[in-house]
Amino acid sequence: ASLKTSVQILKNCSAWQYSAPFKCYNYWMDNHHQDHEYCTRANKFMTEISTKITKLRRDELDLQNDPEFSLGDSLSEQLYHDPAFISHWRELGNAIHLMGNTGGSAEDKLELSISNIQLEPKICHILEDAVKMDKLHYLTLSSNVFIESLECIRSVARTISGSNLYSFVLEDNTIDADSAQLLGQTIADHKNLRQVTIANCCRDEQAGFELLRALS
Repeated sequence: ASLKTSVQILKNCSAWQYSAPFKCYNYWMDNHHQDHEYCTRANKFMTEISTKITKLRRDELDLQNDPEFSLGDSLSEQLYHDPAFISHWRELGNAIHLMGNTGGSAEDKLELSISNIQLEPKICHILEDAVKMDKLHYLTLSSNVFIESLECIRSVARTISGSNLYSFVLEDNTIDADSAQLLGQTIADHKNLRQVTIANCCRDEQAGFELLRALS
């Protein structure tokens, strides 16, 4: 299914250009309560993600020597989700699908790091679908806020179990007991993982207990 998806993307993007729309400043002001700081963060994030995706699609990144692909680490505060971001995440999903198919090396691996960005299930599903072709080496989720925590963690769990992930980091996020149990069980079952860091993520003592019980 992933190969079929890549072929379809190639057919549709033979003359690729970054197509995710950039919303104007007034859009952010109208939809986020006249919050100037949010507008600044939103524009900064869209510039960052579009620039990095464009370089990834055009094979302008030296992934064999510098595979880190980070988003949001330069944001000073949490960037809360807006539906306008979805098309940009889809662009990232397509770019990951096509790694090694547009001139880069088939051995390229991505070390994906997402920080300070609110994640909703649709975003997690996009990323889950994109990494099924063994193109993700490291996954770091840091200082995020999950909308529908359990559904997001279900998608993260499928991402872990459905790929040859080497390293997984989850830090400074808040997950509930059900999410912690699922994540812990997935990590325990995924034998390819060599490096795991989970820090400051459990909502309460029950979540911490469920995580430790699943990992033991």
